[in-house]
Amino acid sequence: GDVVATADVNGASSGNSITYDNESPLSGIVDGQIVRGTGITAGTRVVSHTATVLTLNQSANVANNAVLSLRALFIIYSCTPNLLFKTAYLI
Repeated sequence: GDVVATADVNGASSGNSITYDNESPLSGIVDGQIVRGTGITAGTRVVSHTATVLTLNQSANVANNAVLSLRALFIIYSCTPNLLFKTAYLI
């Protein structure tokens, strides 16, 4: 999937919350995005965020100034009689 936003870790962090700065583009971070970077476990998503703090769905161990890349997650719902399918794609 394509990177839709980046940010830098602002102070080393270990846990579900990461303080960040240098978001690009501004307001590019959206809840539900996939987060990648050194110290970030595969499959980590943004649960919620403020202008300076990301809350993740699982713990991360990141160094100060580590670059985070955020990727969009596109979800398609499809259904057939009595069944509902949910498929997620990185875009």
